[in-house]
Amino acid sequence: KAPHSYTMPQTVPQRHLRKSDVEYPMPHTIPERRARQHDRRVLVLEHCPNGELFSIMERGSLPEGIARAYARQLFKAIAACHRANIFHRDIKPENILVAKDWTLR
Repeated sequence: KAPHSYTMPQTVPQRHLRKSDVEYPMPHTIPERRARQHDRRVLVLEHCPNGELFSIMERGSLPEGIARAYARQLFKAIAACHRANIFHRDIKPENILVAKDWTLR
């Protein structure tokens, strides 16, 4: 997801362009493969073939065991990000991806 250029500051601080997977290996997060700044910031991320958590939830309710496992994974990811002083500001099912092994990213 790339923000529109009018919502971005003229220069993106270097801390937003670092490779977080190298500096902060975190559970249940997607390591950035590349981050560039042109007209817009573009992130290249790991492919998650099972899509967004939102589309899985649209199909119906999740079994309790899976919902609990997903909640634990999400809490671990958020806690790891906060320990690294990284704050998402837009956590929602549309922004949570499901990896090939059905774990959250």
